[in-house]
Amino acid sequence: MCRVLSLTSLLVGSGKSVVASLVVDEIRYQAEGKKGIPLAFFFCDRTSRQEQLASSSVIYRALLRQLLESCQARAPDYLHSIYRRYKGRRPPTDTDCLSAAVDIINESGGMVAIVFDALDECDLKLRTSLLAGFQHLLSKCKGGLKIFISSRRERDIVDVLAEQPSASTCMVAMRNAHDICTYVTRQVSKDFELNRFPSWFVPIQGQIVEGLLSKSQGM
Repeated sequence: MCRVLSLTSLLVGSGKSVVASLVVDEIRYQAEGKKGIPLAFFFCDRTSRQEQLASSSVIYRALLRQLLESCQARAPDYLHSIYRRYKGRRPPTDTDCLSAAVDIINESGGMVAIVFDALDECDLKLRTSLLAGFQHLLSKCKGGLKIFISSRRERDIVDVLAEQPSASTCMVAMRNAHDICTYVTRQVSKDFELNRFPSWFVPIQGQIVEGLLSKSQGM
């Protein structure tokens, strides 16, 4: 079974989450009336960064809970042991969560999907940790694991995925230059119509658009 780590590069704020949600919906749709493909997903929300993106452990625990439910699996004994020992005062570590995820995925015996939306919303330290965790899952799972990541094409993310030795790496580059150009041109024209620019700016309207496009850097 080919294990695919996909990177979708889209216009920030207006596409990545839509694509990721369509992937989740499609997996769920295919599962209707069947045993279904176990699925875990996580959508980053920059508005709740301090709570949601506080650490990789928070994200791993969220994915682990979903894997336990969708795979209809029992939590490994060592997770129960951690809970009994600390009476819930110390949550499982990254290593605990990743080890449990590997056990659950391997015991499922079939395909398992993980969808992670907007990896670029995480700061560099967090996404480095997450990428290492995804690499660990792909290297330890026996087969059938598919991970779909939506993100802008940040260099550190592209470099890690391009060097995946244990998985086929599929990078889908959604060309967004045309969309950005269309949006900027329309917005600038609207601003001129609403007299938000001095009248003497009219002759350089094209230069304003070109300047904004050159500074956008795909964002």
